[in-house]
Amino acid sequence: MLEAIQISKSFPQSPHVLRQVSLSIRDGEFMTLLGPSGCGKTTFLRCVAGLETPDEGQLLLKSKSILELPAQSRPFHMVFQKYALFPHMSVFENIEFSLKNRKVDSQTRRKRAQELLEMMQMPEFGDRKPASLSGGQAQRVALARALADQPQMLLLDEPFSALDEKIRVQLRSEMKSLQKKLGLTFLFVTHDQQEALQMSDRIAVWNQGGIEQLGTPSDLFYKPETVFVAEFLGQKNVISKNEFEVCYLNPEKIFLNAKGEVIKSGEVILSSMVGPYSEVRVRDEQGQGWLIYVENVQGSQVRVGEKIQFSYQKADILKVRVSPS
Repeated sequence: MLEAIQISKSFPQSPHVLRQVSLSIRDGEFMTLLGPSGCGKTTFLRCVAGLETPDEGQLLLKSKSILELPAQSRPFHMVFQKYALFPHMSVFENIEFSLKNRKVDSQTRRKRAQELLEMMQMPEFGDRKPASLSGGQAQRVALARALADQPQMLLLDEPFSALDEKIRVQLRSEMKSLQKKLGLTFLFVTHDQQEALQMSDRIAVWNQGGIEQLGTPSDLFYKPETVFVAEFLGQKNVISKNEFEVCYLNPEKIFLNAKGEVIKSGEVILSSMVGPYSEVRVRDEQGQGWLIYVENVQGSQVRVGEKIQFSYQKADILKVRVSPS
């Protein structure tokens, strides 16, 4: 659907924000741009939206260049982390806004707005002002407004970052379900690994103005191709490393027993409950630290100071080649 070809962008105070980035986004796909702050992902999103102009490269929508199109003429809508609702307008008026600009008649506008409010599970909120809404409700209204005139693609810039964790988890599920129901293409920016892994069809992991690796959540988590991707996506134990290769082991792949091929002994130095599992940190007999994820079953929690055995399978070790500097 959308193809970016060698997009580059610099600013006077920040040279090489984007370094010849190429990325193809499929029709109906939930594509996530994941990376730390300052890696270029939001600048790329703004180039797609038409809010920034690349210094170099091409941007093709269904094989036709859109670089010359102003933002308002591109068939995309953007959802920001700050909602950007018009405070003097009601919820209905906010959702109708783009339709009104396109001279759509009042009856059609109100019908579409009501449909979207029902889709967002907010049918009774039409006459309210944004100031009376919670953060989660405001984000749902911002999403409804973006969907009102049926864009070809929705651009989302960290839309959940201002919300508390409970609402974020709920909205992730709702947004993914909505995207699949509508068959709409989403281009989503976040620095939250869990958010990306939960919602995406594919993820582009960004680092220093470019894409380190592109793939499905499973591919990126279990088959990282670079040290940066391996260490950015979740916590991992470093088994060994040299100038050519790093070997990692995911904490959930370690057993609190001696059933694996490689068996070690150590002392529990920290055990903290994280929802349905505990993070257990162990120092082995050689002084190396280990992180183990243990499912919380009543009465089975390990305690600080306890001597334990743990083990793992050799097949679960992730081997990542070190890129030459």
